Amino acid sequence: MAINQKNLRWKNFKCITTDGGKNMSGKDKAVVALVSKAVENDGGSKPLVLHCIIHQQSLCGKCLDISEVLKPVISTVNFIRSFGLNHRQFRKFIEEIGENDLPYHTAVRWLSCGKVLQRFFELRAVIEIFLNEKHRPLTELQNNAWL
Repeated sequence: MAINQKNLRWKNFKCITTDGGKNMSGKDKAVVALVSKAVENDGGSKPLVLHCIIHQQSLCGKCLDISEVLKPVISTVNFIRSFGLNHRQFRKFIEEIGENDLPYHTAVRWLSCGKVLQRFFELRAVIEIFLNEKHRPLTELQNNAWL
């Protein structure tokens, strides 16, 4: 192993992060078991074992179609922000309750998508009231699975 080749001490090994597969975290012959045994044999304490969240997020991203969530959100944000009257009325409405405005979504940056979704979720009750007053209800806001 590279640790032995570089003359590193196993007892300094403090943490193992895996994807949770049997070859990585099985009981006897998997990487976690072998590394834990080597660490303990070198006088170290058993390393902390963590499950990699990036792997979970990657799997989630492959299974979920974010466009199903983004389409109604972007449509609603554009309805509010693109028309001057709607935007002024919405700003006045949310200022009365001490909230800040909705950000625009730009297709250029992924971070923009996250910010818009987060802010939309935070303001969902206010947005629902505003849209109902405009006779443009968003039925997804009643769907717990969509939320």
